[in-house]
Amino acid sequence: MFSVVIPVFNHEKYLHDAVMSALQSRLVNEVLLVDDGSKDRSPEIITALAKQHPNRIRDLTPMSSGNKGAHVRLNQLCEVAKNEWIAVLNSDDVFVPGRFEVIQALGRTTKADMICGSLAIINEDGSIIGGKKGLLDPEYSHPSSIDPNMLDDPQHMLAALCNQNIIATTSNMTFRKSLFHKIGGFADLRYTHDWNFALLAALVGKVHISSSYLTKYRIHGSNTIKERSGHIDGEIRRFFYKLLADYMQIEASPLCRDGLIGNQHLAPYVTQNQIAIREMETVPFSFNWSRSKEFYRVKSRHLSKHPFAELGEHAYVLSSRDGLNFRALENSVAAIQHNGYDFVILSHALEESPVVTINSDGSFDCIFNAAAASLFLEGSAYGKKLRGRIVRNALKENWPHLTDDLSNIPAFQPASIDGPEITFGDRPHNRSAHKIVFPETSDGTGPLILVLPIFLAVGGVERNTIEVIRALRHRYRFLVITTERQLPHQGSLHYQLDELNIPTLDLAEIADRSDHVSIMHSINDAYKPDAVWICNGSPWLADNAERIRRIFSHTPIVDQQVYDTEYGWINRYNDPGIQSFDHFIAINQRIKAKFISEIRIPPHRVSLIYSAINTSKLSRPLASPDEFNNLRINLGLSADSKCFAFIGRLTSQKRPLHFLEIARASAASGHDDQFLLVGDGELGVDCDRFISDNSLSNVRRIKYYDDSWAMMNVIDGLIITSAFEGLPIVLLEALSFGRPAFSTDVGDVKIVLQEYAAGCIYDAGATTTEAWEEFLVWRGNLERYTDGARRHRVDILDRFSSRAIARQYADIFDRLIKF
Repeated sequence: MFSVVIPVFNHEKYLHDAVMSALQSRLVNEVLLVDDGSKDRSPEIITALAKQHPNRIRDLTPMSSGNKGAHVRLNQLCEVAKNEWIAVLNSDDVFVPGRFEVIQALGRTTKADMICGSLAIINEDGSIIGGKKGLLDPEYSHPSSIDPNMLDDPQHMLAALCNQNIIATTSNMTFRKSLFHKIGGFADLRYTHDWNFALLAALVGKVHISSSYLTKYRIHGSNTIKERSGHIDGEIRRFFYKLLADYMQIEASPLCRDGLIGNQHLAPYVTQNQIAIREMETVPFSFNWSRSKEFYRVKSRHLSKHPFAELGEHAYVLSSRDGLNFRALENSVAAIQHNGYDFVILSHALEESPVVTINSDGSFDCIFNAAAASLFLEGSAYGKKLRGRIVRNALKENWPHLTDDLSNIPAFQPASIDGPEITFGDRPHNRSAHKIVFPETSDGTGPLILVLPIFLAVGGVERNTIEVIRALRHRYRFLVITTERQLPHQGSLHYQLDELNIPTLDLAEIADRSDHVSIMHSINDAYKPDAVWICNGSPWLADNAERIRRIFSHTPIVDQQVYDTEYGWINRYNDPGIQSFDHFIAINQRIKAKFISEIRIPPHRVSLIYSAINTSKLSRPLASPDEFNNLRINLGLSADSKCFAFIGRLTSQKRPLHFLEIARASAASGHDDQFLLVGDGELGVDCDRFISDNSLSNVRRIKYYDDSWAMMNVIDGLIITSAFEGLPIVLLEALSFGRPAFSTDVGDVKIVLQEYAAGCIYDAGATTTEAWEEFLVWRGNLERYTDGARRHRVDILDRFSSRAIARQYADIFDRLIKF
C-alpha cells in the first residue's frame, strides 16, 4: 500500500483534482495534506476533502501554521506516513491512472528504493502540451558517455543526475520510507530539494526510472521553477559541493566527472584540483610561538652565526626590537612557508614598497634564514641568490615611526624590488604553493567564526565588525582574514583586534592574489571553522565565490556585502556563486526588500541587522560647559558659533566636496557657522585644494580622530552628503549624543531621522543651490531637531548598542551551526 503526501500552497484551483488523482487507486490507503500558509481557499478545500473521505484523507494543517517551505512540509508528512512506500504529489499536479499498479510491479521486479517515470506536461486547463522522458528529453545536451538506455546501471544513473535533474519534480518520486530516513529527509532548498534528494537516493539506494507516463506536471503562471533567480543555480552549487565533499567516489568516477563538467547549472564546475594545494614539503621552522618552543631573537646586527649551526640549514631567526604580535609573526611565517622565501621584512605602517619602517638604529624587524643571514647581520648579500618579501604590519595611526626607501640602503641596492617582492641574483620565483601550517587561534572555547572583511580600514563597516566581535568574543572564537591590499590613506583598525587578542591574517601581505584560493584552502584545513562571516565584500571574493563555496562546502556562509540597492556589490548578487551562500544580512530595509523581491533570495535566508555602536565610549554624560569650551579651544574652534561636521572617508561615495560647497555658500552668505571636515581618503588632496582655492577659513580639516566622545561633543550637527549608504554608524553616534543630522536620502537614514524627530533629508541628486536651501531649512529648525535627538538618546543607545546588535548575529550563527 502507498501513502500520498501533498504539501499545499495557494493552489485552490488545482487542489481538488490533485487529491482525486491520488484517491483513484485502491493501493493508496492514505492521503496526507498540510497547508503551508496559503492566502487563498486551499485550507477550506483541504478541510472539506478530509470530511468527505475521513478514512483515507488526513488534514495535518493544525499541527503547524504559517509558511515554512516545501521541504519542511514534505518532511513533516513523510514522518507520519504509515506505509513503507510514499508518493509525493505537488498540489498543482495530478497522477496518471494506473500509476501505482505499475510502481508496485516495478518495486517487486527491480528491487528499487525509489521509482520515477515519464512526465506528461499539462497546462492550466489540464490539456497535455508536451512530455518529458528523463534523459531522452534532456534540459540541455548531456555528455555522450552517459547512455540514456543504461540508467538501470547505478553509475549511469548517478552520472545522469550529476549532469541534470532528470527526475524534474518531487511529484515524480515514489520511495521507501526507509530510504527517506537513510537520506535524512529533504534539504532546506527552495528550488532544488527534489534534485538533491534524487542524488542522495542514487548514492545510498537504487533508483529506477520507468518509461511509462506516471504523472502529469502542470505548467502555469506561478510555478516556482519559473522564478528568475540566480539563487536557483546558487542552491545547486551549495548542495553539489557539499555532496562532493561527503561522497568522494562521485569525482573518482570518470562517468560522473563527465556529468559534472557538462552540468550547465554548475558551469564553471570547480574541481577539487582547482582549490587544493599541491602536496609539498612544508618549510620547516626553528621557532613556533604558539607551542612554546624556543626561538632566537637577534638584538644586535652583529650576532654570531652560532644559532644557525645549532638549528640546521632551515633555521629562521627573528630580529625584532620589541617583539612582534601574532599578526606580524603569522603573516610572515605564512608568507615564508607558502612561497619559500629566505627572508621577510616587517614594515609597521601602510606605506607601499619600497618604503619600509626602520628602527632607530637603522635595523629592520625581520625574519631570515641562514642563507640570508649575511644580508641582515653583515649588510651584504654579495654572491647570494635570495628571495624575500615586505610584509606590512600596520599599527596605530599615531604610532611614531621612521621610514626609509630600501633602494637607498646599500645592502639592498643590488636587489630587484617589484612591489613587495625582493630578489637577489637570478633566483627564480617559486610559483608552486607550499602547504602552510597554521597555529591554533586561541585557548578559548566556543564555535570558530572565520571573518572575511575586504580590509580593516578606518571605516563604518570595519568598526561594526570589530564591535560585534568585541561583544561576542567570549561566546565564539574569531579568526579574521582580510583579502585585499590596504592603501595608506585608508588607515588601519588592525590594532583594535590586536588589543582584543583576535588573530588576523592578511592574504594580500602573505602572497599574490593568484595564490589566495590555495591559502584559504589551507586555512580551512587548519581551523575547520564552524561558520564563515563575510562582513564586507572584495573583488577577489566576488570573483572566487564558487571556489569559496567549494572550500567551505560544509560550513555555513553568512554574507553581508551589500551597502546600497543600486551601486556596488548589489550588482554581483545574481551571481550563482554568491547566491550559493547560506544566509544574507541586509543592513537596511531597502536592501532587504531588493534581496527578496528582485534577486529572489528566499525570505528565511535574509535578515535585517543595522550597524552597531560602541556604547562604552558613547554612554558617558555629555560635556559640561567648561569641557565643551576646552574641546572647542583644542580644535581651534569658537565656542560661540555653530559647528557642523562631515565625518567619513573622503571618497566619491561620501562626496565631501558637496559638504565643502555648503561651507562655501555659508561663508559667502556671511554666516559665522564653522565646518569640520573629518577623515581622509583619495579625495583628500582635492578637498585641500578646494579649501585653499576658496579661502574657506570657516573649515577645519582633521584627518583622523579616535575619541568619539570629544568629537561629537564639539559639533552641533552632522552633515551627510553621500551618494549612497546603508545606515552610517557616524549618524547613530551623533544621534546617541543628541546631535541632529542633515543628510541625503540614502539607505534607512530617512526612517531613523523621522522616527526620532532628529533631522531631515534632501534629495541626493539635488544641485548645489538646492542643497544649500535645504540646509538653511534644517539650520532654521536646528533647536527642534536637537531636542528630538536628545529626547531619544537613551533609546538609540539601547537599540543600536553593540550588545543588542551582536545578539542578532549570534542568533544567525547559532541557528546555522546547529543546522
